[in-house]
Amino acid sequence: MRLKRFSDDRYLKIAFLIGGVYDILLGVTLLVFPDLTASLLQITKPKPILWVQTIGIFLIFVGYFLLIATQDVQRLVFIGVGSSVIRLGYAALVIWAILTTGIEMGYILTAITDTITAIILLIPIILTEDVSWRQLWQL
Repeated sequence: MRLKRFSDDRYLKIAFLIGGVYDILLGVTLLVFPDLTASLLQITKPKPILWVQTIGIFLIFVGYFLLIATQDVQRLVFIGVGSSVIRLGYAALVIWAILTTGIEMGYILTAITDTITAIILLIPIILTEDVSWRQLWQL
């Protein structure tokens, strides 16, 4: 199935760029300033702090791969799909936590921004003329 709306890659590149920059900025902040990030998001400082820094490293890698994917978005479109799945998975975990145990507002805000970024990534992927559903699952 192909939806023919966008005939070039510029929207994909912009979406990948937005997602990559967002991830790298958040990842560096979590890695270098975990205490400041916790206080800005008004959440209890997680213990051990190594978990927060590990998430920061993970986000830096995801952002890096999104930025690399801007060089050939048609061939590397699966990176954007995978990034969106990770973001929506986090949002689902936050919703589950809200319904079962409660969660601090900082996590909810992060889930909202992740969901928005996932949508920013998915819309051009779905609407780009040269991207097929089959292509999304190939390496």
